Amino acid sequence: MKFVLICLFFVASLYADDIHRINSIVEDITKLRTSYEECQRELMTKESSEIKRYKKLLKTKDEKIKYLENKLKSKSKTQIKIKKVCENTNKFPKLSLKAKYIDENKDKELLQMIPASTFRLKIKSGIYDDIGGKRVDVWDAETSFTSNMMSQNWVKITGYFVDRKWTKAKSGMWVKKAQVIQR
Repeated sequence: MKFVLICLFFVASLYADDIHRINSIVEDITKLRTSYEECQRELMTKESSEIKRYKKLLKTKDEKIKYLENKLKSKSKTQIKIKKVCENTNKFPKLSLKAKYIDENKDKELLQMIPASTFRLKIKSGIYDDIGGKRVDVWDAETSFTSNMMSQNWVKITGYFVDRKWTKAKSGMWVKKAQVIQR
């Protein structure tokens, strides 16, 4: 009988350790759960306060943008009014060129710089010493040349190819723009 009591006591003490361990685990879980719930509540309050703050900032930014847009519109309307008043009150006559200068400038074209490019003649073409100048040479179709300047109707030849080697043009050489293809 003593043996049985000792065995029961020993077994109870063994299982008591497990029961105690399980109870402590349950307590830890409940503490963690309450802590988690508190953190969730704090997070929600912080998020809502930050969201409110950002919405307020956004609202003020929108108001500033609307204010600036209205100010810009009013300035542009004022500028248009000033321009109309100035045009209507201009006491100076409109200036124009004399007839002899109009004829001289009629043939002149505005030159524009372009990125250096290679061109090819579409057809047999005349080469001129200036825009609308004297013809100095005739080149065959498909002759390649380079240019970095053109006008509305003319292309300046800055160099050309002889036996696949580029040669710089020595004097002013121009070709009609309608006769070339840019490569």
